[in-house]
Amino acid sequence: MSNNTVSAEPQIDAYNGLDADVSELLEYVRLWAETRIELYPETIVEIFYQRYCEGKIRNRFTDAEYLANKDIVNTVMSLGMDVTKFWCLMLFMYDYISCLMKRGEFINDIIETQGLIRNIEQYDIDDFDFILYEGDKRIKVSDFGKQSILRMLQYGYENLYKNKGAVVYEEDLKGYANLDRSYMICQAVEEFKHMFDLLIDKSNIETPCTGSTVSLNRMLLISRIVCFYGWPKNKSKDSFWSSDNSIKGIYNTYRTKAMPDLIATEYSIGIKP
Repeated sequence: MSNNTVSAEPQIDAYNGLDADVSELLEYVRLWAETRIELYPETIVEIFYQRYCEGKIRNRFTDAEYLANKDIVNTVMSLGMDVTKFWCLMLFMYDYISCLMKRGEFINDIIETQGLIRNIEQYDIDDFDFILYEGDKRIKVSDFGKQSILRMLQYGYENLYKNKGAVVYEEDLKGYANLDRSYMICQAVEEFKHMFDLLIDKSNIETPCTGSTVSLNRMLLISRIVCFYGWPKNKSKDSFWSSDNSIKGIYNTYRTKAMPDLIATEYSIGIKP
């Protein structure tokens, strides 16, 4: 999964800049936008703040629960990051990835392809033809061959997207995705790894004292964050909290899987695989 791209002009102008206190708190969110978004990064920050103020972020966790979570907070502090700014980053990542993966709009020809296959299936096999060439020689396709090609097209579509967790549905002639949480977890790993590379200065890392249970394992921190989000299945939560093996397994598997081009319409930004 690669960097995010802006697909459209900014859609809101509700804020003419953020006040100094709010802007300071959103420093980590702004850093993400400036390094992951090609155009209008500040608009992304303002959209996030607007969604927060309007109660549109559907988080099931609170800042108080975050501050009380010593496993996460102590690691954030020991890695030299600001606890409050990191909370804002965590909330943004949760909202952005959820918008993208659970209702992301397709920005390529997936829906057109799906519609084409569906339309072909409505006709008799004699009503359409496939034209194949081997060099300059035209190859005649039998009715059985047509049916086989159609089945392969349908299977290829379903195997590439539906069976890999991208469930497509239509609304107002648009296509949307509802990807399973493994894709969301994989994307979270990508984004937090990127931010850790920017935020963590090795000279500021506090080495835990003897007997301390604080972990400096970055992947374990991400694993605990997605567990805090509630994304792993209930039976997997303990393994996500105690070890980074589960999240590594998901990341290594899903980062190479087929991923449709999506846009988070709430933010007007998307990802390309």
